[in-house]
Amino acid sequence: AARTERLTARVGDRFVPLKVSVAEANYLDFFGLRAIAGDARAALGRPDALVLSRGEATRLFGGADALGKVVTIAGTPFVVRAVVADLPANTSPAFEALLGKGMHSWDPPPQTTQDAWFRRARLYLRPAPGVDAHALETALEEMVARERDASLPAQLTEGRPKPLTSIGVTRLSKVYFDQDLAAGSSER
Repeated sequence: AARTERLTARVGDRFVPLKVSVAEANYLDFFGLRAIAGDARAALGRPDALVLSRGEATRLFGGADALGKVVTIAGTPFVVRAVVADLPANTSPAFEALLGKGMHSWDPPPQTTQDAWFRRARLYLRPAPGVDAHALETALEEMVARERDASLPAQLTEGRPKPLTSIGVTRLSKVYFDQDLAAGSSER
């Protein structure tokens, strides 16, 4: 899962906008992405580390050679421990900077059910072959109802249809409209 925040960061004496995505340590592995410099999986498992896309490294530091350089977010310094290749613009897992989930003072766990309710994230699943999409949707909705919705205050749930959260499952290959891309062809 990943969620994204737009923040202001300090690089040297400059303040720059930064779109930071918070992700699990295996986030890049899930998509088969490897770092072009450093160790992205290890970086996402550390509270002081940052992973940058090549384009973001160039924007922040003037080149992709950003390993060991520091970006300060909300007063906390993060060391660039990995750089990954830029992804195509039409890619679902879009990011500029990645930090490990739940490790940062500006990203505390939700303190109230309302905080949890309004927190957004993308969740990517790789079900086993043969798993029925409708059955998976139903199971996920039931889990969210049991784990989150049941703890919400009545004023948030009264008069609303159940389940409160609708979940749709779509193959990533069905999300793209470019037939060449869907077929794996890079020629145009």
